[in-house]
Amino acid sequence: FQTVAGQRYTFQVGLWPAAQSSGPGAIQIELVPTPPANDDCAAAAWIAGPGPHAFDTSLCQTGVQGQVEAACLFFNDTAIRNDQWFVWTASTTGVATLTTCGGFSGSPSDDTKVAIYEGAGCPSAAAVACNEDDGVCGATGYPSTVSWPVACGRQYTIQLGRYPLETNAVYGTFVVAESGQPCVAPVAYCFGDGSGTACPCGNAGLAGRGCGNSVDMTGARLDAYGAASIAADSLSLCATGLPNSACLYFQGDARVAGGAGSVFGDGLRCAGGAVLRLGTKSAAGGTATYAQPADLPVSVQGAVHAPGLRSYQAWYRNSSAYCTPATFNLTNALELAWTP
Repeated sequence: FQTVAGQRYTFQVGLWPAAQSSGPGAIQIELVPTPPANDDCAAAAWIAGPGPHAFDTSLCQTGVQGQVEAACLFFNDTAIRNDQWFVWTASTTGVATLTTCGGFSGSPSDDTKVAIYEGAGCPSAAAVACNEDDGVCGATGYPSTVSWPVACGRQYTIQLGRYPLETNAVYGTFVVAESGQPCVAPVAYCFGDGSGTACPCGNAGLAGRGCGNSVDMTGARLDAYGAASIAADSLSLCATGLPNSACLYFQGDARVAGGAGSVFGDGLRCAGGAVLRLGTKSAAGGTATYAQPADLPVSVQGAVHAPGLRSYQAWYRNSSAYCTPATFNLTNALELAWTP
């Protein structure tokens, strides 16, 4: 039966009505762990940027999708066992390379296998690339490295699991490197490093980040990936260096104090003018991203109907007694030029 953490359950144990005798005994209760949501390609985890991105196949099952891809035929087997699924957005037109080289956290003999598909979610066409053994990494285990052509703002689904004959659970991190022509680059501004308005209690961060918080003294950072195009919006806003708490993304059409920002909670408010809330996400592993597959695109949620400049920032809860009594902080800000 399904259980909920913290909930109490009562068990009634007795005799079968026709039993002839009674006596002492023991009850054994076994908890069956729940696989992660992205064990299913229909619920692939949305990721952005180079990473490192965490993976853990120890509780994953082997689904039916992506098990008979011709590109994945290595050592007479196409399968990818105990697979996890991710959706990643390109920020260049060129080539992307994913690798688990140097990212294993388990056994020295860990052995990954990775396939790449165009689009988001369960594969609707053949894999565009696949790799089982890197062959040149030099690190322990048998990592995978796979390269494929990418286009700015397009989404790609990653299937990552273990080689079919591998007996260990495989977990660790992978990174995705890009080379080529970048999408239109956002302009980052309003840093917590003292170059503009000073952070409220000496909690200066580093250049390119917000004011320091209770889990990252260098401050939380906001990055943008994908295309800020009204007709083909694939923009993704990714905040890192966060406490694992609520994170609100918002849009403005002006810079506060000319881009220097003004003190707000434990940080600086930088995006101003006509402000719209895009959505709230729960940070996990210090990271939160908007927009994800189930979200409205940024241009729709932000009512961007014509080309022009917009500013973005992430406002997050930091409930630890760290700086001011406000228990919240903000990332740096980004200004993007929307195209038709």
